Amino acid sequence: MAIVAPEADPGKLPAVLRGIEAVGKAGASKETLHDIAETAIAVLPRP
Repeated sequence: MAIVAPEADPGKLPAVLRGIEAVGKAGASKETLHDIAETAIAVLPRP
């Protein structure tokens, strides 16, 4: 799992979601999509 990046911009999450969608349409496995999503969540700033 990725380390939390304090400079991460949660406003870019829609772009990440579209990327996950594209990778899924290209045939990526459920596990790969899950790993991408977990990484995206892990780098969101924490309060």
